[in-house]
Amino acid sequence: MWIYVPHKNYKQYFNQIIFLETIYGKIITGNFSGIYISPINNKSITIRIETIIDTDLGISLSGHSHYIANDIIKHIYIDRTKQTHGNLLLTTPTIKNNTNDDILYVISKFLATDFLYI
Repeated sequence: MWIYVPHKNYKQYFNQIIFLETIYGKIITGNFSGIYISPINNKSITIRIETIIDTDLGISLSGHSHYIANDIIKHIYIDRTKQTHGNLLLTTPTIKNNTNDDILYVISKFLATDFLYI
């Protein structure tokens, strides 16, 4: 279960494309649109996502919102893999000049996926 951290600044992730994985295996991709905290207790959190892709339907649902309670959320993450690979490509000549191809290979394998879990 995903746990809300009250002192964490979630505003920095608003309007970014996130992946939300539920405990049922469903992955919802969309723009992070809000966090709603229950006035009764701080443990009931609802996440709002403006949907781009819904894995159950396999189609794009622009203009559709999902409201997901935190008790069924397994993970929320941002996929930074393309950005990381672009940065690695820019630094490849420097790495090659100062090391060898084996080190570059190990670095590229380590950076195969880059997820920022929120």
